Amino acid sequence: MKKIIVFLSLSLTVNYFSQCEINTSASQMTITCGESVNLSAFGSSTGSVILNENFNSGGFGPGWGTTPGAVNFNNPPCAGSGPDGTTYAWMDNNTSVPRTLTSQSYNLTGATAGVSICFDLLFAEQGNNAPCEGPDEPDEGVYLQYSTDGGATWIDIHYFDPNGGNDPQLTNWNNWCFTIPAGAITSNTIFRWHQIADSGADYDHWGIDNVQIFQNDINAEIEWLHDGYSYGVGNPGGVNPNAVTPTTTTTYTAQITTGTGAVCTSNITITVVPPVYDVNVVANPTTVCVGNCSNITGTAQIVLDPGGIETYENNEFDLVASGSASVNINVQGINTTSISNGLIQNVVINGFNFSGSSLCTNFGGCPCNGATISFGNTCNLNTSGFTVTLTAPGGCDIILVPAGTATGNYNNTTFVPVGGSAFGGTFPNGGTWNPSEPFSGLNGCDPNGVWTLTFSAPGLGIGLGTLTGWSITFDDPPIYQPVNATWSPATGLSSTNTVNTTACPTNTTTYTLTLDNGTPGCPTHTENVTITVDPCGGCIPPTFTVTNPPAFCLPGTYNLTGAVSGTGANIVTYHLTNADATGDVNPMASTVVSSSGTYYVRVEDPTDPTCFSVQSITVTATPLANSTFTFSNFCHDQANGPTGIVTPGGTFSFNPTPGDGASIDPTTGVISN
Repeated sequence: MKKIIVFLSLSLTVNYFSQCEINTSASQMTITCGESVNLSAFGSSTGSVILNENFNSGGFGPGWGTTPGAVNFNNPPCAGSGPDGTTYAWMDNNTSVPRTLTSQSYNLTGATAGVSICFDLLFAEQGNNAPCEGPDEPDEGVYLQYSTDGGATWIDIHYFDPNGGNDPQLTNWNNWCFTIPAGAITSNTIFRWHQIADSGADYDHWGIDNVQIFQNDINAEIEWLHDGYSYGVGNPGGVNPNAVTPTTTTTYTAQITTGTGAVCTSNITITVVPPVYDVNVVANPTTVCVGNCSNITGTAQIVLDPGGIETYENNEFDLVASGSASVNINVQGINTTSISNGLIQNVVINGFNFSGSSLCTNFGGCPCNGATISFGNTCNLNTSGFTVTLTAPGGCDIILVPAGTATGNYNNTTFVPVGGSAFGGTFPNGGTWNPSEPFSGLNGCDPNGVWTLTFSAPGLGIGLGTLTGWSITFDDPPIYQPVNATWSPATGLSSTNTVNTTACPTNTTTYTLTLDNGTPGCPTHTENVTITVDPCGGCIPPTFTVTNPPAFCLPGTYNLTGAVSGTGANIVTYHLTNADATGDVNPMASTVVSSSGTYYVRVEDPTDPTCFSVQSITVTATPLANSTFTFSNFCHDQANGPTGIVTPGGTFSFNPTPGDGASIDPTTGVISN
């Protein structure tokens, strides 16, 4: 059975009887890296406690009431040990709807701040074996309501929609808190939990525990610690408007600080799983001749929900005493809004039987065991007299079995879209069958919602039978997320940022496709595609690299040979012009250059001089500037020559030669003798 996570997550911290309490929740507890989550917090600081009912005495406190026979306190196996291991109030299957648990009357007018109501709630899970059938259809949920006129009228605070009967927020004990509306702050306010609909004799199970009503602390403040967001003093909380996008599993903390300085905290952990990349890329062809290209094609995406086979079921046991019976299944979470061929895998009827009679109420007559009876006449009625109809959400329907087809009772009878047996003498005792009208008759309808299987006989049926439920199975399609794509190296590619590209390499190359989901910090994925280049009687030029030399001063020279390396670099021709090097034009006699310019290098295939590669080398040469210098503290000693200091600006010499022993320090410019 598919599990659907909606709206609120598990509240992780509940501090009963404490000065303050805070509960945290999230729109999703587990996400794929790159998805965002909305966090919520609700907290309270009790100025005064108005009610604290935990049902641990095995009954109700004064003034409480319930539908007679509907509630027990024996902790049935379908609810476990309760949220805190103590007794709780449980609605069992002894009484049909409406079923209600009502509080006593409270005087809330003395509250100087808002008032909150908190409680634990659990729905039994839909599809569990009896006696643990749970609410599943949209109208089978539970209302939280209040009345200010003694119960004459009731106003909704919240409705707990079953969401198909398998919502983990409802099928596990969870604590829920609500701010009581201003209209409920009266001297005579009653609260109740109220269910108005069920779908069979095995009535739905649900329970509550730990009911608290308390005045809020107007000086309390709730704040998220990771971003500093505050709901404001006196605000009970809500959704943090700043969604979070964690790239690793992260725990977030919210705290409430009371007016007296007490602090309570609650943590919530968002589990982050890496993206699941679904990649299929190929090159066609994988080997190309020189000068030819290959097409790289395929798909790349992230799988957000793999889909797969999902079965929804309702195993309610119903007594059938008339000519019609039906069972609903609330399907939620199929990853499409339109039924198409292949979505429905099968429909299985667990069991149906009936024995009785039918009174014809049609003036035109009624079918009866292969014949027709007149208006007002009766006919023996058994399973064969019923038409079985499957109705999808939105009202689309098909006939699975027309009246007059069955020869016995239904027992694990399976209908499939293709490959089943035609109706015959053994139908419907087990086996796999083709429906009377194909499942394709439901194409276009939304699979999400209430499905109904109906058994109906013409006229007024009277008798006794049983219906033990049915199931429907889907091949749920996956949900994908697009990805960002980058190819490297870029050489020879028509596009480097799309999955599909054309590659025209000049030599054998392995191209790497890197995929990401656009969120920094999330894991990426790589795929390699190798394209082999074959000469095919043609040319594969040698590969080599060049390095531009550093600038040098003139006069001076540079040997271009030192700038070339790689395969075939021993067969090199240099050019002053002719950038495409289609021929050996203007070859340089020497590889040594002494002037600025762009020089072209051609590397040839040793066995085929017409097969070559060309690259350029940029040479920068700068003439040497004249040196400048100045003298200071200069004097002439006739005996020893000139003395003084020269400010350096180059290489120094004296003309005429200074006196005996005269020299100049090349660093300081000091002349001495």
